[in-house]
Amino acid sequence: MSLGLKNAGFEIVLSFDLDNKAIETIKQNAPEHKSIVCDVKSIRDHTEFKALSLKKRGA
Repeated sequence: MSLGLKNAGFEIVLSFDLDNKAIETIKQNAPEHKSIVCDVKSIRDHTEFKALSLKKRGA
């Protein structure tokens, strides 16, 4: 999914997945991405997510 978003012009700033093997793959394919293992239901509780400054491009 990250590759498709990147190809569509999005900047990937954080990757997360509940599956540790998926995160390992992301880290191998895109080591520049921050990647964490977590449930999407609890992503807002993670320090990495809280540290993001999300902005709409062009705003």
